[in-house]
Amino acid sequence: MSTQNGAKALGLEATLGTVEVGKNADLVVLEEDPGKDVSAFRSITHVMRFGKLHSIADLSYANENAVD
Repeated sequence: MSTQNGAKALGLEATLGTVEVGKNADLVVLEEDPGKDVSAFRSITHVMRFGKLHSIADLSYANENAVD
């Protein structure tokens, strides 16, 4: 809701704010639930940038800058 309402407030709801065909979508997919533990933000499995889904393993910067 926050992204949808933010897009509406900026007058950009036609191109962003929700995940739909034809809209720009930037998402981070986590393996763990950040509502239970904030460290879950370290469990990124995929990133969607401009509607294209990328596995975190396929992103070269993820392998080069991995934090243990």
